[in-house]
Amino acid sequence: MCRQTLTEFCDDDLVVLCDEGDGDVTEYTLGELLPNTITQETLES
Repeated sequence: MCRQTLTEFCDDDLVVLCDEGDGDVTEYTLGELLPNTITQETLES
């Protein structure tokens, strides 16, 4: 699923786990991956 779709349907605090390919997993929030996105809420304010 693409990050834009996640932004449209999820909150900024959604946890996204990224497999680094070497056994390590890095944890991000959607807000960290896509800061300052344009959402319906920002358009209405």
